[in-house]
Amino acid sequence: MEKLIGLQSTDYEHPDDKKALDKLKNNIAFRKIMAEVIRQGVERIYRIQYTGSCLKVDKEDYPEIHKVLGNAVDTLDMDKELVPDLYLQYDYMINAFTTGEKKPLMVLNSGTLDLLEPSEQTFIVGHELGHILSHHVLYHMIVNSLTGIIDLGGLLNAAIELPLFYWSRMSELTADRAGLLACQDVTACIRAMIKMAGLPESHYKNINTQAFIDQAHDFNTKNTGFLDESFKFLAIANSTHPWLVLRAAELLKWVESGEYQKVIDLRKGIECPSCGESRAAGVSPCPYCGAK
Repeated sequence: MEKLIGLQSTDYEHPDDKKALDKLKNNIAFRKIMAEVIRQGVERIYRIQYTGSCLKVDKEDYPEIHKVLGNAVDTLDMDKELVPDLYLQYDYMINAFTTGEKKPLMVLNSGTLDLLEPSEQTFIVGHELGHILSHHVLYHMIVNSLTGIIDLGGLLNAAIELPLFYWSRMSELTADRAGLLACQDVTACIRAMIKMAGLPESHYKNINTQAFIDQAHDFNTKNTGFLDESFKFLAIANSTHPWLVLRAAELLKWVESGEYQKVIDLRKGIECPSCGESRAAGVSPCPYCGAK
């Protein structure tokens, strides 16, 4: 596993994520909603809710579980100030989520640990760390506020809801890339998505990753007409997450473009011949001694 020294969110950010978020930030109604979410202390509400209902995981009590987080944090070379507190909740849907912009908190479902192999777990955890590194969490709290956890005083309407949901879906594509960088095994990412898509546990020993890859490629290449694109947009317009087949297609497209390997090559550690410190291969001069 290559440690990705000095990894930046811009190294792997999906272009549609940035475009969608930039548009939101320029929307006056969105800025008012963001101010209201901050004013009402939504981050504190979520922290109270999850720390009161979920099981906290730390190195002392559950070291093997916490190790999944620790390994992903190390691989992504994450600032220790950004590392989330880790909690578990009893739910056998394979899922995880992160809340808290200032003090992040990650919640893993029990099924994520029991149904996934270690490399697949790392993809899920890396995905969540990607949201933190990309500063998505505040905006996700706004998305979650659409369910009514706070009163936004009529600020929400279709004109802002649809762009907000669209950005949320694009942010998941960025986070999937971070998950791949954390586990560095595209097959593990695909296996995790197959399980999330609904494969029964009784069939886990016979997972056909190539069939799912073929399905993802077909989805991307065969549904491109105006009517198909219109239907896809309408069918998912009010969803916070893209369809899993679409997510797989986008992740594979990134890998096949060579951009994933470029990030690995740029950020993998090498020893500086002058000072002996480990630095990113693509960074010159050495940040420690200045040697080229």
